Amino acid sequence: MKKLISITMSLLLLLSFAFAANNESGSTDGDTIVEATMLDSRVPPPKPVDNLTAEDMMNMTPSERQAVMDKVLADKNLTKEDLAKMSGSGEMIRERIMDGSGNQTQTRERIQALKNEMQQMRTQMQTESQNLKAKKSEMLQKQNEVRMAVQSLQRLKDFLDPNMGAKVSEIAKGFNNSLKETVQAEEQIQSRGGLKRFFAGGDSAAAEKIKTQANQTQNRLQELKQLHESCDCDEEVKAMLQEQIQSMEQEQTRLRELADKEEKSKGLFGWLWK
Repeated sequence: MKKLISITMSLLLLLSFAFAANNESGSTDGDTIVEATMLDSRVPPPKPVDNLTAEDMMNMTPSERQAVMDKVLADKNLTKEDLAKMSGSGEMIRERIMDGSGNQTQTRERIQALKNEMQQMRTQMQTESQNLKAKKSEMLQKQNEVRMAVQSLQRLKDFLDPNMGAKVSEIAKGFNNSLKETVQAEEQIQSRGGLKRFFAGGDSAAAEKIKTQANQTQNRLQELKQLHESCDCDEEVKAMLQEQIQSMEQEQTRLRELADKEEKSKGLFGWLWK
């Protein structure tokens, strides 16, 4: 993606200069596409095309600019029809150059803002759980990690293409629905009285509910992993997606261990309820 942006910006810069040169030469047809012919094949580009900057372009002679354009066209097998789709007016080209150059920086700034917002939310949740008993506080903090992941995924959809964003949003909704079920089941397990646990054992129904939801979540995680692998997006976006995947996986491991432990708690007369 970064390489594609760099190449596209270089080409658009060249088109912008070529368009300006065409206007200065007296051309009055705004729809005219600059011919991609070799004006001076003896002039080599000053550096690799992918590394060219706007300053490099400004310092080039017209012949050098044309040589770079010819190289880009040849390397990318572009035609005049391709240029027609990309160009239009010199002003539009310049606008697209500005949009392209700022896009990556803007994305990373937005991602950092999202991370800061999520950190503030995490801090607030941790503060709210401090007044609870240690066991319940730990349980709530683990559940809050899932809530954070759901919120992050819902926000990350805005950084993806519409189709992938819709899928990520749907997966996040599924995570949230499963969370509601597992929270209820876990609270049911935590509230089981010691006397009842001693005689009847663990709450097998609640444990089964947790395992069912964990299996559904695992399927959604697998789909999310596939989307992550195929995502042609900014590296910061991919990294944040991976963080949410890891967070969800850690919570599912905890829930499975909790369910297994609950099922193994048989009690003195647990066999009577089987």
